[in-house]
Amino acid sequence: IVARRGVLANVIKSVTVPTASVNEEEDEDEPERVLFCLLPNNPIRRFFIWLGNQPIFDVVVYTAIMASCAFLMITPPYSDLPDQPPLVAFETMDFWNSVFTFVFIVEFLIRVMSQGLLLTKNAYLQSGWNIMDSVVLLFAIIEETGIMAEGGIAKVFRLARALRPLRLMKRNQGMRVVIDALISTLAPVAYVILFSTFTFLVFSLIGMGLFGGKMYRCTSPVAD
Repeated sequence: IVARRGVLANVIKSVTVPTASVNEEEDEDEPERVLFCLLPNNPIRRFFIWLGNQPIFDVVVYTAIMASCAFLMITPPYSDLPDQPPLVAFETMDFWNSVFTFVFIVEFLIRVMSQGLLLTKNAYLQSGWNIMDSVVLLFAIIEETGIMAEGGIAKVFRLARALRPLRLMKRNQGMRVVIDALISTLAPVAYVILFSTFTFLVFSLIGMGLFGGKMYRCTSPVAD
């Protein structure tokens, strides 16, 4: 009887599924929620997914990015430069910059509502390129609202306009591969620079020890 009880206990242990694995399976089976409330079959989320997959949506975003870069190239650094009228009136440029910022905000909302912001599997902020895009958008919103329109910090936000062309790199797979490759080589390049600096330092100390105080004047008779 004791032997049978031992065999039965071993069978129960082998059949029993650990609690942790059960919880993991339940987590995997549970559908992801966007913003903690929108399930994949939610009509609102499905509408944003449909809207983000429309070709016209990508065309509008591409056009806004290219037009904002074009306005960035023709915008003068100051509005009171003498004898240098702008190609486009400042009021017109301000209006279109507001339109471009609105388009980028709509794009951000569509991506977040369809993919999630941070905690989902394909969340928007899981990608470094999307984080960069969000930072550029944040700078544009601050500039449009005029929260920091005065002081030295305002120049920093105006300089952030130079980051707008990076949006095109984000949407070009070839450019993204090149940039990712360059970023991945930064660590080895840092080691090379450190080694070169150490080597130059050693030879400079040797040179100072050998030639220090001996080459401060010319000894050639034809030298002036």
